[in-house]
Formats: sequence, structure tokens, C-alpha cells
Amino acid sequence: MRVFIGIKLSKITILSVKKELKPFKKIGTPIKWTKDENLHLTLKFLGEIEENILNRLLEDFDKSFKEIKTFDLQLKEFGNFSNKGNLTIFWIGVEKNKELIKLFNKIEEICEKNGFKREERELIPHITLGRNKKNYNFKKIYELIGNYNNKKIAEQNVNSFQIFKSVLTPQGPVYSILKEIKIDTA
Repeated sequence: MRVFIGIKLSKITILSVKKELKPFKKIGTPIKWTKDENLHLTLKFLGEIEENILNRLLEDFDKSFKEIKTFDLQLKEFGNFSNKGNLTIFWIGVEKNKELIKLFNKIEEICEKNGFKREERELIPHITLGRNKKNYNFKKIYELIGNYNNKKIAEQNVNSFQIFKSVLTPQGPVYSILKEIKIDTA
């Protein structure tokens, strides 16, 4: 099964993001927007894994996150990743904080112990809002992004993270939560 680890956004956070996204969506671009129910912060993509490996990983997760404190997820600024100057992923940034980094590092440590490769790239926490595969002039989008420099868009308290199953369909991915892992349970 195809699996990743992430933090699901709350309904209130999603409403705040949707409100701020309206001007971007009005422009009418080829961006394929992420469905509301799929909005999340990915912490680790595991890919296709066997059920016995997943069960072993979940067992390790169950006993490993007591030292991580609950924290607030600060969503601010819109941005994009591009390929050869063309927008490929439109995202909202997530401000790094000490507990988020500790959570990320602990997940990496447990996953590595269970045979998964450690992430080599620096953590750039973000939530994917849309994807684009077409050549298009995104000038209006880039102008709007500039209006959001350092603007706080939403905040969400985090006291757990989720293990997601991802099923790819012609209509887009369908995510379901396999397990929720509580943090700061001491």
C-alpha cells in the first residue's frame, strides 16, 4: 500500500486557507487545486510498503513521541516550486518551530531504523494547494503571491500526526487515515 506521514489540517484551518485562496482561483489558471479533504502537511513519504513493515513502524511510533510537546502550526505566505521558470507546485508555507523540527527528526529516526532512507533535503514545511503540468504565464499569480509576504494565514494546534494511505485514482488521490499518533501524552 502507498503510505505517507503527515498532519491533517483542521476544518477551521481549511476555511481560513480557502478564504485567502479565492483571489488566486479567480484568475483562472491550469492549476489543479488540491481537494479540501486532502490538505495536509507531509512529514515523510514512504511510498509502497508491505503491511508487516507498516505494522512494525506503527508499533515503534506508538511508544516514541511522548517527549514532543504540542505546538502551533503557523501557516503564512503563499509560494511555489517551479521547473525552468514554470510554476509546478503552488503552496502555503509553514513556519518552522522547535517542536515541528523535533517531530520531523524523530519520524526520520524511526523510519530509518525500519529500513527507510533518511531525507537528504532540508525540511521546507509547506502544504501543497495545487499542481500544474502545463506551460502557462503565471504573472498574475506571482503578483498576488507578493501581497502575502510574511502574512499569517492560519494557525492550528498540533497534538497528533497521522499515517495516511494514498490511493491514486483518475479523479485524483484519495487519502484515508490508517492511524493517528498522539504526541505529548505524558
